[in-house]
Amino acid sequence: MKCSFVRFAVLACGLLMLVSGLSGCGSSSHPAPVQTAAKAEYVYAANLNQVTGFTVNQTTGALSALSNVLGPNGAGDMVADPSANFLYVSDFAGAIDAYAINAATGGLTPISGSPFQVGSGTGPYGLAIDSVGKFLFLTHVNTQSIYVFTRDANTGALTSVPSSPFAANDPWQLVVHPSDNFLYASNTYDLMGSISAYAIDRSTGALTEIAGSPFTTVAGWPGPSGLAISSSGKFLYAGLGGTANANHLVAAFSIDSSTGALTPVSGSPFTTGDGPFRVVLDQSGKYLYTANSHGNTISAFAIDSSTGALTAMSGSPFTTGNFPFALAMDPVGKFLYTANQDSGDISGFSVNATTGALTPLPSSPFSGLIGPTNMVIVKIP
Repeated sequence: MKCSFVRFAVLACGLLMLVSGLSGCGSSSHPAPVQTAAKAEYVYAANLNQVTGFTVNQTTGALSALSNVLGPNGAGDMVADPSANFLYVSDFAGAIDAYAINAATGGLTPISGSPFQVGSGTGPYGLAIDSVGKFLFLTHVNTQSIYVFTRDANTGALTSVPSSPFAANDPWQLVVHPSDNFLYASNTYDLMGSISAYAIDRSTGALTEIAGSPFTTVAGWPGPSGLAISSSGKFLYAGLGGTANANHLVAAFSIDSSTGALTPVSGSPFTTGDGPFRVVLDQSGKYLYTANSHGNTISAFAIDSSTGALTAMSGSPFTTGNFPFALAMDPVGKFLYTANQDSGDISGFSVNATTGALTPLPSSPFSGLIGPTNMVIVKIP
């Protein structure tokens, strides 16, 4: 929460004498600082043919439903720009839907040119954006490629960069390194369970696969899906959700800050629940959570800040609704939510700031969804 303080100047000594009749200057006390109201926070979930919005109560974590807007016809990933002005939702049917976010109400309005067509046929899915909102990245599953777009910061419009799309290897989900120098893609159907890594040209957005890429997670365990990078940029984690069968592992890597190359963390992979399709870290980089779709749970881990190794948290796993396919944490790490595809609702938890443990919110679950495929939290800056 951003807050500003209003300070009042001390009245001149002569004015004090006139008003109070005092013969000399006395000490004066300042009024207490005045805090501005908390900036709004919203949750958006991609549903069947619509995007559903919720307002977040930043004290209790409770969600209040906003109106729905038409959304993608197929399963969609979601990402908001860093300024929280625009929301992008991939449409597996062949497009990206783009919306302007009303900061005061949370309402969504399709921007001019939306939906933006991508390639031919079905396949758009994973989305990622760099920290300054210059480039938007999209996986295209069926053409095995990654599309890159420049963004108009004022209108939100997308323009394909030269040479896009770039060849990829069964890409599914994406994550951008905090330095904005590297992009990582989980290769879900690759039999080596690999992750591809690309250097990003900060001028053009062009992608170049780095030396050693793709990097194997666990040979014979296809299905890397959800990706997350620590805020320090030191570690990358991949949930091995599985393809034909549910997997139950999280792969961990250290990241070379100069080259972007990945090296497995000692002890990797780590055991989690079945079907960890989504992975999220808190902003401090102390805790990691996986949404275990086939187990209807969240697994929670403490992260060793030196090695990146994971240690299961006391009380983990924590029960969610049915088939938690999306996972999102609010920017300050106070609340964690899963969008549950089969039960059509959102499970909400408060996060213990000291231990990282989860406690279900009293008003959870929050209903109103139809087969949600993804979710994002947007805090108005």
